[in-house]
Amino acid sequence: MQRKPGLLLLLLTALTLPLTSHSEPLQPFRAEYKALFDLGLAIDGEATRSLEQNADGSWRLRLHAEAMIAMIDESSHFRLEQEQVQPLLYRYQRKVLRKKRTRQIEFDWDTGLIRTDATATPLSLPANVPAYDKVSHHIPLWRDAMAGNAPLEYRVVDGDHLETYRYRIIGEQQLSTPAGSFDTLLVERDRGPDASRQTRIWLAKEVPYLVVKLEQVEEGKHYEIQLSKLH
Repeated sequence: MQRKPGLLLLLLTALTLPLTSHSEPLQPFRAEYKALFDLGLAIDGEATRSLEQNADGSWRLRLHAEAMIAMIDESSHFRLEQEQVQPLLYRYQRKVLRKKRTRQIEFDWDTGLIRTDATATPLSLPANVPAYDKVSHHIPLWRDAMAGNAPLEYRVVDGDHLETYRYRIIGEQQLSTPAGSFDTLLVERDRGPDASRQTRIWLAKEVPYLVVKLEQVEEGKHYEIQLSKLH
């Protein structure tokens, strides 16, 4: 991997993993991205992805992206239990023009319940399979992909239900960015042959938990972030 001088090597995201996975330790980081919102009209913007450790030892992973008429803010507050990620609170907010969408999910590991504002009835945490939110499951995804583990499957709270997120490895690619050149592993969300939405993530092979590029296409709308700077 070739990098520009002076850039720090730090990065992350969170989850449970098998014994053979790459359990790289979490470290605080901040990465900056160039963002593209194509909602029928292409709009350039900026995004940040950061990991912070709280005073109580828990962590928060956050993605914030915005352009002139659009904004996305998504975060996961989680803790580590014997290197296993346990999400505690997930928040999501999206604004496009005057339209706003929010979501909040609370994980209560003592009672075994998940409370989400998508339904009045709490969900039950799976007995033998870890559960995650849409942000925190990226950590085991990186660990498992780098270790060559299969299948890449994770139980994720999606709205008012638990859904199995499946991924497949497309292959290795080298990406050139303003932050340097990175050897990456491209993974794609497997939603089935008739899915209208496509999500692709380029994971840095030599920088733990670093997302170099993320791309999502749905019904003609395109959203993309690409790494521009590391702190």
